[in-house]
Amino acid sequence: AYGRWRTDGEWSQPKAFSSGEMDAWHTNVERRPDGSVLAGWDVGQGGQATTLYVVEGRDGAWGEVEDLSASGKAGERPHFAFGDADWLTWFHKDNQSPTAVYVRSGHPGAWGPVTEPSQAYGGFHFDPDIAIRPDGVLCLVWGWDAGEEDAELVYSLNRGEGWEPARKVADINWGKPGLPSIDVDSRGDFHVVWNQGVRGENHVYHAVLSP
Repeated sequence: AYGRWRTDGEWSQPKAFSSGEMDAWHTNVERRPDGSVLAGWDVGQGGQATTLYVVEGRDGAWGEVEDLSASGKAGERPHFAFGDADWLTWFHKDNQSPTAVYVRSGHPGAWGPVTEPSQAYGGFHFDPDIAIRPDGVLCLVWGWDAGEEDAELVYSLNRGEGWEPARKVADINWGKPGLPSIDVDSRGDFHVVWNQGVRGENHVYHAVLSP
Protein backbone atom coordinates (compact mmCIF):
# COMPACT_ATOMS: atom_id res chain seq x y z
CA ALA A 1 0.00 0.00 0.00
CA TYR A 2 1.35 3.41 -1.03
CA GLY A 3 0.33 7.04 -0.67
CA ARG A 4 1.12 10.13 -2.75
CA TRP A 5 0.23 13.83 -2.48
CA ARG A 6 -0.44 16.11 -5.44
CA THR A 7 0.62 19.70 -4.73
CA ASP A 8 0.81 22.55 -7.26
CA GLY A 9 0.27 20.09 -10.09
CA GLU A 10 3.08 17.73 -9.03
CA TRP A 11 2.90 14.29 -7.45
CA SER A 12 5.15 13.50 -4.51
CA GLN A 13 7.25 10.37 -4.41
CA PRO A 14 5.29 7.29 -3.29
CA LYS A 15 5.39 6.58 0.43
CA ALA A 16 5.16 2.92 1.40
CA PHE A 17 2.60 2.21 4.12
CA SER A 18 3.27 -1.53 4.26
CA SER A 19 6.43 -3.62 4.11
CA GLY A 20 5.54 -5.66 1.04
CA GLU A 21 6.10 -8.92 2.91
CA MET A 22 2.34 -9.67 2.80
CA ASP A 23 -0.31 -8.66 0.28
CA ALA A 24 -2.03 -5.29 0.80
CA TRP A 25 -5.72 -5.07 -0.15
CA HIS A 26 -8.64 -2.67 -0.51
CA THR A 27 -6.81 0.64 -0.20
CA ASN A 28 -9.18 3.58 0.37
CA VAL A 29 -8.68 7.31 1.01
CA GLU A 30 -11.37 9.88 1.80
CA ARG A 31 -11.31 13.62 2.43
CA ARG A 32 -12.44 15.23 5.66
CA PRO A 33 -14.32 18.58 5.54
CA ASP A 34 -11.16 20.41 6.69
CA GLY A 35 -9.15 19.11 3.72
CA SER A 36 -7.17 16.46 5.57
CA VAL A 37 -7.61 12.80 4.63
CA LEU A 38 -7.84 9.40 6.25
CA ALA A 39 -6.53 6.36 4.38
CA GLY A 40 -7.05 2.70 5.20
CA TRP A 41 -6.09 -0.73 3.87
CA ASP A 42 -5.72 -4.32 5.05
CA VAL A 43 -2.73 -6.65 4.94
CA GLY A 44 -2.64 -10.43 4.97
CA GLN A 45 -3.37 -13.61 3.10
CA GLY A 46 -6.40 -13.48 0.82
CA GLY A 47 -9.50 -15.17 2.23
CA GLN A 48 -8.27 -14.96 5.82
CA ALA A 49 -8.73 -12.40 8.61
CA THR A 50 -6.49 -9.54 7.53
CA THR A 51 -4.95 -6.77 9.67
CA LEU A 52 -6.57 -3.35 9.31
CA TYR A 53 -4.46 -0.17 9.13
CA VAL A 54 -5.17 3.57 8.86
CA VAL A 55 -3.03 6.66 8.41
CA GLU A 56 -3.89 10.36 8.52
CA GLY A 57 -2.74 12.81 5.86
CA ARG A 58 -2.57 16.54 6.49
CA ASP A 59 -0.87 19.50 4.77
CA GLY A 60 0.96 17.32 2.30
CA ALA A 61 2.41 14.92 4.88
CA TRP A 62 1.45 11.50 6.19
CA GLY A 63 1.26 10.65 9.89
CA GLU A 64 2.17 7.41 11.62
CA VAL A 65 0.54 4.21 10.38
CA GLU A 66 -1.85 2.81 12.99
CA ASP A 67 -2.74 -0.88 13.42
CA LEU A 68 -6.46 -0.78 14.23
CA SER A 69 -6.71 -4.56 14.60
CA ALA A 70 -4.37 -4.38 17.60
CA SER A 71 -6.97 -2.43 19.59
CA GLY A 72 -10.14 -3.66 17.89
CA LYS A 73 -11.12 -6.33 15.40
CA ALA A 74 -9.32 -7.65 12.33
CA GLY A 75 -10.94 -7.08 8.97
CA GLU A 76 -10.89 -5.56 5.52
CA ARG A 77 -12.29 -3.00 3.05
CA PRO A 78 -12.36 0.14 5.26
CA HIS A 79 -14.72 3.05 4.53
CA PHE A 80 -15.11 6.36 6.34
CA ALA A 81 -17.56 9.13 7.27
CA PHE A 82 -16.59 12.38 8.97
CA GLY A 83 -18.61 14.41 11.47
CA ASP A 84 -17.58 15.55 14.94
CA ALA A 85 -15.64 12.29 14.97
CA ASP A 86 -14.18 10.02 12.30
CA TRP A 87 -16.36 6.98 11.62
CA LEU A 88 -14.84 3.79 10.25
CA THR A 89 -16.54 0.60 9.02
CA TRP A 90 -15.12 -2.72 7.79
CA PHE A 91 -15.98 -6.41 7.73
CA HIS A 92 -14.39 -9.51 9.26
CA LYS A 93 -13.81 -13.05 7.99
CA ASP A 94 -13.70 -16.34 9.91
CA ASN A 95 -12.41 -19.37 7.99
CA GLN A 96 -12.71 -17.45 4.70
CA SER A 97 -16.37 -16.54 5.37
CA PRO A 98 -17.50 -12.91 5.98
CA THR A 99 -19.21 -13.07 9.35
CA ALA A 100 -19.44 -9.55 10.80
CA VAL A 101 -19.63 -5.84 9.99
CA TYR A 102 -17.96 -3.52 12.49
CA VAL A 103 -18.07 0.23 13.15
CA ARG A 104 -15.78 2.40 15.27
CA SER A 105 -15.54 6.15 15.86
CA GLY A 106 -12.93 8.53 17.25
CA HIS A 107 -9.73 9.96 15.86
CA PRO A 108 -6.30 8.54 14.98
CA GLY A 109 -4.71 7.36 18.21
CA ALA A 110 -7.98 7.74 20.15
CA TRP A 111 -10.58 5.30 18.84
CA GLY A 112 -13.66 4.24 20.78
CA PRO A 113 -15.02 0.72 21.23
CA VAL A 114 -15.97 -1.51 18.31
CA THR A 115 -19.69 -2.04 17.65
CA GLU A 116 -21.20 -4.80 15.51
CA PRO A 117 -24.45 -3.68 13.80
CA SER A 118 -24.74 -7.08 12.07
CA GLN A 119 -24.56 -9.07 15.31
CA ALA A 120 -28.24 -10.05 15.61
CA TYR A 121 -28.48 -11.52 12.12
CA GLY A 122 -27.38 -14.90 10.80
CA GLY A 123 -25.71 -15.48 7.47
CA PHE A 124 -22.80 -13.64 5.90
CA HIS A 125 -22.07 -9.89 6.16
CA PHE A 126 -19.69 -8.00 3.87
CA ASP A 127 -18.81 -4.85 1.88
CA PRO A 128 -20.02 -2.10 4.23
CA ASP A 129 -20.03 1.63 3.49
CA ILE A 130 -21.08 4.54 5.69
CA ALA A 131 -22.26 8.16 5.31
CA ILE A 132 -23.26 10.95 7.69
CA ARG A 133 -25.71 13.87 7.43
CA PRO A 134 -24.87 17.37 8.69
CA ASP A 135 -27.19 16.74 11.67
CA GLY A 136 -25.11 13.69 12.66
CA VAL A 137 -27.48 10.93 11.52
CA LEU A 138 -25.45 8.00 10.17
CA CYS A 139 -26.43 5.40 7.60
CA LEU A 140 -24.55 2.13 7.27
CA VAL A 141 -25.16 -0.23 4.33
CA TRP A 142 -23.77 -3.72 3.73
CA GLY A 143 -24.36 -6.95 1.86
CA TRP A 144 -26.22 -9.74 3.68
CA ASP A 145 -26.45 -13.33 2.50
CA ALA A 146 -28.50 -15.94 4.35
CA GLY A 147 -27.86 -18.64 1.77
CA GLU A 148 -30.94 -20.20 0.18
CA GLU A 149 -33.26 -18.13 2.36
CA ASP A 150 -32.42 -14.58 1.25
CA ALA A 151 -29.64 -12.25 0.10
CA GLU A 152 -30.12 -8.47 -0.10
CA LEU A 153 -28.50 -5.13 0.63
CA VAL A 154 -29.42 -3.93 4.12
CA TYR A 155 -29.02 -0.69 6.05
CA SER A 156 -28.99 0.56 9.63
CA LEU A 157 -29.41 4.12 10.93
CA ASN A 158 -27.74 5.67 13.96
CA ARG A 159 -29.50 8.81 15.22
CA GLY A 160 -27.19 9.18 18.20
CA GLU A 161 -28.58 6.36 20.33
CA GLY A 162 -26.89 3.39 18.71
CA TRP A 163 -27.51 1.34 15.59
CA GLU A 164 -31.13 0.56 14.77
CA PRO A 165 -32.23 -2.93 13.62
CA ALA A 166 -31.18 -3.54 10.03
CA ARG A 167 -33.72 -3.27 7.22
CA LYS A 168 -33.56 -4.30 3.60
CA VAL A 169 -32.84 -1.56 1.10
CA ALA A 170 -34.86 -3.53 -1.46
CA ASP A 171 -36.35 -6.95 -2.17
CA ILE A 172 -34.74 -7.84 -5.48
CA ASN A 173 -35.03 -11.58 -4.83
CA TRP A 174 -32.30 -12.46 -7.29
CA GLY A 175 -28.57 -12.95 -6.96
CA LYS A 176 -26.37 -11.56 -4.23
CA PRO A 177 -25.54 -7.91 -3.40
CA GLY A 178 -22.07 -6.41 -3.36
CA LEU A 179 -19.86 -3.34 -3.24
CA PRO A 180 -22.36 -0.62 -2.23
CA SER A 181 -21.39 3.05 -2.27
CA ILE A 182 -23.34 5.60 -0.22
CA ASP A 183 -23.42 9.39 0.02
CA VAL A 184 -25.80 12.10 1.23
CA ASP A 185 -27.36 14.96 -0.76
CA SER A 186 -28.13 18.56 0.27
CA ARG A 187 -31.62 17.54 1.47
CA GLY A 188 -30.23 14.95 3.86
CA ASP A 189 -31.31 11.93 1.82
CA PHE A 190 -28.89 9.02 1.52
CA HIS A 191 -28.21 7.66 -1.97
CA VAL A 192 -26.82 4.17 -2.36
CA VAL A 193 -25.72 2.29 -5.49
CA TRP A 194 -24.67 -1.36 -5.58
CA ASN A 195 -24.41 -4.36 -7.86
CA GLN A 196 -26.47 -7.51 -7.47
CA GLY A 197 -26.60 -10.74 -9.42
CA VAL A 198 -24.65 -13.92 -10.06
CA ARG A 199 -21.22 -14.58 -11.50
CA GLY A 200 -21.19 -13.36 -15.09
CA GLU A 201 -24.41 -11.34 -14.81
CA ASN A 202 -24.78 -8.38 -12.45
CA HIS A 203 -27.10 -5.38 -12.54
CA VAL A 204 -26.45 -1.98 -10.93
CA TYR A 205 -29.14 -0.55 -8.65
CA HIS A 206 -29.81 2.82 -6.99
CA ALA A 207 -32.01 3.62 -3.99
CA VAL A 208 -32.78 6.70 -1.89
CA LEU A 209 -33.04 6.29 1.89
CA SER A 210 -34.87 9.12 3.69
CA PRO A 211 -34.63 8.86 7.49
